[in-house]
Amino acid sequence: MLGVPCVIINGMTKSAAYEVGGKVNRENMGAQWNAVFLKGEWRFIDAFWASACVVGKKSKDWKLVDADGNYVDEDEEDDGAYQHVENEVNEFYFLTDPQKFIWTHFPDETEWQCLESTVSESEFEEHVYLRERFYSMNITLLDDFQWKEIILPEHGELGLRFGFPDEKTEDLQFRYAMYRNKSDEEFRHHLRLDRFVLLEHTKGLLRLSMRFPLSGKFKLDVYGMNEKEHESFDLICSHMIHCTVPKANCLPLPDQPAIGWGPVQETKDSGVVPLSHTGAVIVSEDGKIDIKLGTNKKMEIHQLLKNVTLDEATLSKYILVREENGEHYIHLRLPQGGEYALKVYANEEGMPGNAENILNYLISCTNEDVQNKPFPNVPDGILGKKAIAENIGVNARIQKGRFKTKDGRIRLEFAAMSYVELMIEIHTTDPEALKYLKSYRQTIEDRWAFDIDLPVKGEYSINVFARENPKRSRVYNVHSYLVFSDGHAYKDTKEEYKPTKVLTETIQTADNEALIPIPRGYLDVVCCLQRLHANDPPDSSQIEIIDHDNDKLFLAELNDYGEYMMNLYDKDEFGLLNCIARYQLNRKTTTELMQDDPMVIMDRIKEEVEEDEGKEETKSEAREKQRTGATLDMVRKRRHILMLKRRAMELGDRDALEQLIIAYEETKPADNDPTLTSARKLLQLLNAKDRKKKLNVLLVFYKRIISIAIHKLHKLY
Repeated sequence: MLGVPCVIINGMTKSAAYEVGGKVNRENMGAQWNAVFLKGEWRFIDAFWASACVVGKKSKDWKLVDADGNYVDEDEEDDGAYQHVENEVNEFYFLTDPQKFIWTHFPDETEWQCLESTVSESEFEEHVYLRERFYSMNITLLDDFQWKEIILPEHGELGLRFGFPDEKTEDLQFRYAMYRNKSDEEFRHHLRLDRFVLLEHTKGLLRLSMRFPLSGKFKLDVYGMNEKEHESFDLICSHMIHCTVPKANCLPLPDQPAIGWGPVQETKDSGVVPLSHTGAVIVSEDGKIDIKLGTNKKMEIHQLLKNVTLDEATLSKYILVREENGEHYIHLRLPQGGEYALKVYANEEGMPGNAENILNYLISCTNEDVQNKPFPNVPDGILGKKAIAENIGVNARIQKGRFKTKDGRIRLEFAAMSYVELMIEIHTTDPEALKYLKSYRQTIEDRWAFDIDLPVKGEYSINVFARENPKRSRVYNVHSYLVFSDGHAYKDTKEEYKPTKVLTETIQTADNEALIPIPRGYLDVVCCLQRLHANDPPDSSQIEIIDHDNDKLFLAELNDYGEYMMNLYDKDEFGLLNCIARYQLNRKTTTELMQDDPMVIMDRIKEEVEEDEGKEETKSEAREKQRTGATLDMVRKRRHILMLKRRAMELGDRDALEQLIIAYEETKPADNDPTLTSARKLLQLLNAKDRKKKLNVLLVFYKRIISIAIHKLHKLY
């Protein structure tokens, strides 16, 4: 009617009948569309795709295991996958450019490609599966191999790079979904892949870095949206990944933060501006890193450092945070080579409650020989005044968290409420310097002064604590300082000095209470418990001392999920504290305990690789046989029990732990086996805790009986 030339084109399309990475089939994929001639050139129209189409192929052959860094375990046909049917108008398929149309619509007759250089059927089959969101977001594939639908990783590693206009960076968001082939023989158990994929979104660049701990076939879908143009995520492209050789000694990422890596929208919303490191990945050779953050308002910055092989209590000694002139600095001295996750939290200054995770860095220390010393002890790793100082009513004359001394001497002065007692810890990593440091405490009414002498040149920490009630064992860290002493002349005592060996341990628990043994041989032990990246009000009742079989233990209430730092100190009569134990208590849900533990992930990888009992003996099994003298069956049984035992310990399951200890003893371990020792110790603590709960129940019962009796006596008289 309009006089516009229109032709029906026959061919095949990569629609719902097409399996990404598979062979094209004209019989199964046959379709029709139109070509119209407008303004001197042919354009295409597919009315069906423009009105309703299935985005992505659903198949029972694939299982979704990783959706945007979140662990999933469901078939591709389930609702959890991103695939969906669109029933709205899609203008991309009206008058589409032939250069874009060809990769989803292949005509039977070559001339109807309408291209100067025609595409063969094999090129159509092998070309990466692209959808319209790829073009509307102006995405480009930055490496030649990404234009192929099937990708073969080298040595078990793969990096994909997607470019886009720099000015669109803040408007664009990306997600991904990773599937595995359910027929793969190696994937008989659940395996989280999210800890093996890094998504980095920086200016003009999206980077997906993948490492594969096992061989197999994987399907990767990448989704995107422009917040100013789109209402939801839609498919950008799909790849089939054939990993024939897994990465050797493949470790999972140290963390998989929910908000992603590098500066993200949460960073911007918080008012924090990365000044020194604007990407997601930081590479260091010597492990010494200084990160600078700007803020547009008064903020508190908190930190958490994670590693696959080192526990968090140990790592907390290698990181410090300080504020100076409105800018925040994070100082790291990594203890060894490898990968670390640095999680940064922020809240407005003085705000109670949780600080939000607003920024995450993946740090790679490339030098395996690095052995940096830790910082001097700071309970929460934050220098300067602590938020709780306001609650307790402690004010310091020196507010800044880092300074130098004159002649190795310094005087610290504080004002405090009349009922508050102040005490300090002075620490250095130099054992020789510990012999000579001195502190003198003075108090007049509500004024406190500490005269400190640091004759040996070096780096020290000074931590100030407050106690509201002398009968209580809980103290609060109100100020922390990092001091550089220039030293002065002193007389060498020649006396041998053995510094206290500080017990350092990270405890994972799902319980709302933790029992921590008080080391023997100390007369006056106090405890500093604080929830990390949070501002909680003082609560002395949160800590209680209980007796069990001639031992004393701290019972700590963990009212909220999260990470807690608990330091135990020996206190002398002059108010000088000496750290004797350092614990990080991580209270998580049982699901989080099982999913977040990298050792559990590695156990599952080993299960999949070594599942068959009839398989050949591995090198690690041979070494363990030689070391212990056990048979191969006994070695394998012991490893399986170890994995179950660790899960029982983390969940605080007393009955399961007791049974597993018996099973482990049947494998005839050495008398001083550290695994058996730690399990027995935990079982003892769980028994003490259970006994206390029963006593509390009896106490409530007896109180109720007494209350009823008193009520009846009142009625009688």
